[in-house]
Amino acid sequence: MGAGLPKPVTSVPVTRQGGEHFQAGLAEMNGWRTKMEDAHIIYMTEGGAFFGVFDGHGGDECSSFITRRMTEELESKGLPANDETVREMAFCLDQEFIDSGAQSGTTGTFAIVELPKVGGDKHRIRIGNVGDSRVLLGKADGQMVEGPGTDGAMTNDHKPCDPGEGERIMRTGGHVQDVKGVKRVNGDLAVSRAFGDRNHKQTGGPGPGDRPVSAEPEFFTTECDPTDFLVLVCDGISEGNFPNREVVQLAADNLRSHSDPGLAAVAICRRALDRKSNDNLTCMVVRLSGGSLEPEEELLPGQFWDHLSHKRFEEAYTAMAKRAGCTLAMVAEKRYDLATKELHALEGLPICGPPTLECWLAYCRDIGPQECWLYSQADESEEPGWEEKIATLKEELTVFGEGPPSSLALGSAERLDWFETFVRSACVADEPAPDMAEYLSSESVWGKTPDAGAESPCDSNGVEGESGRRVRVAELDTLRIAVEEHHILTWSERLFEVGGRDGTVERDSYEDGTSLVKFIDLGFTAWLPTQTLTQLPQLPPRQVRVARLEDLKMAVEAHECLQWNEKLESVGETQCTVVEEDSGDGTVCVLFGPPHDIRAWLPTISVTDVGAQAGMAPYDRGEVPAAVD
Repeated sequence: MGAGLPKPVTSVPVTRQGGEHFQAGLAEMNGWRTKMEDAHIIYMTEGGAFFGVFDGHGGDECSSFITRRMTEELESKGLPANDETVREMAFCLDQEFIDSGAQSGTTGTFAIVELPKVGGDKHRIRIGNVGDSRVLLGKADGQMVEGPGTDGAMTNDHKPCDPGEGERIMRTGGHVQDVKGVKRVNGDLAVSRAFGDRNHKQTGGPGPGDRPVSAEPEFFTTECDPTDFLVLVCDGISEGNFPNREVVQLAADNLRSHSDPGLAAVAICRRALDRKSNDNLTCMVVRLSGGSLEPEEELLPGQFWDHLSHKRFEEAYTAMAKRAGCTLAMVAEKRYDLATKELHALEGLPICGPPTLECWLAYCRDIGPQECWLYSQADESEEPGWEEKIATLKEELTVFGEGPPSSLALGSAERLDWFETFVRSACVADEPAPDMAEYLSSESVWGKTPDAGAESPCDSNGVEGESGRRVRVAELDTLRIAVEEHHILTWSERLFEVGGRDGTVERDSYEDGTSLVKFIDLGFTAWLPTQTLTQLPQLPPRQVRVARLEDLKMAVEAHECLQWNEKLESVGETQCTVVEEDSGDGTVCVLFGPPHDIRAWLPTISVTDVGAQAGMAPYDRGEVPAAVD
């Protein structure tokens, strides 16, 4: 996934769905990851319901596809009648996604709840699991119903270290490799069952379950009382120091406090982040009793730091706002008002003398524990630190400067406009790809020379830390260990291609010790630990000769992104220097010296390397610093 974030995105979109027989609440948090990849299903009918949580990896394409298609199957065919029907659906949808050619994958865990039969009082729950998300069953008093699975769950985590899973992996042509103490399928995936992940389904057979990574669900059936509740969680909830029994206890405490499964799910996500989870966080709490829930959709805004100038943080924060139908300005306004309210309430507490937990909980009840982020950062067994919480809020509010003028009414369009202006000034400006036709006619391109001090791939002198320097990435084993040990980087399948390869540094982040490296021949960039990069000698500027005027004009006019300019009339068969190349559309930006003194984008096919013409070895185009997004 590349580099993580300087701060976690803690906004929580909350989804609630009530009905005649069930109440479901779902909370999602992006956390430290650069992108939210989880998805979910809440499907209720008169006879029962289907609840599922799907934890994507390598992108969100697979989790989105599987939840969309599975919902369509449920709506057209109803709840699956038995386990075999579920198995067939899982294999069918998995193959549909593999046939699409996409590379990502997703785990999935789900519960099919059947209402008590006439004269009975027990719900029947059929549980299916693919991967390492979990289903937990809790009692109203906070006790967890002990299941046959991992840490007392109703589901088993499907891991390559499991003897049965390991045997299947090897039997079907895969292998289990220990990477930094973690068993991985083919040295890559830490889960052994998942939808998607087509690269790990190329061997074995003939059945779809006979693959190194399988989408075959494992099933378990149980019964429970109407007062019990279900908790479905992605593995991000479980990866930190947050045992299943504590998850269930926290859910029960919240359900007793405010009877809202949505807020119970929020509390679990926030506690998991506090317990050092670095993953996306998704939790669904299901009450086996009916009733309406309001609001059906809302966004609880996360802390609003000054990292909007950090492009990845701003993108992740905005994406979570969009999941709840909000703009970034709307979230900024809500977070500013909430943080101000919290600060005023805290400063009004009797903080002289030792604080009491009772006083703190009373404060949180007044503010609203569902919104108060600071409340979730303290277990009820701990005494809160007033001064630390006040300092945290003050630090956050400094981002807003003096805030909106007091003359602007709460909820007014004028006040929202103020926050629109604020977020525009705080965010990194977008840098869209240039329009070649407009670029060619621009005076800034046809000017005498590039702006003084302008960054250019040819400007670099190779000083460490300067963008544009050529580097060689460490070998694959060393690179993978460094990425997985880094506190904000995450290994992805695509990084298998860059071990030992040469690239060009676009920029460095000294804050976290990472560098953004461009790999021209692969057509993508990746954040890597700076320590894994060895600087290479700088190549001399690439010299090329332009085609004859007739051929040049024909090539320009035939290119869909370029247009002929009369200033090109004098450059036929002229030698020039390549300053940028875009392999995506087959163009190069070249600089002509005196007497022309112009810079222009030309078709790549219209230039020839001077070294090749002189009988020298051709310039290694894979080494050219180029702008390929």
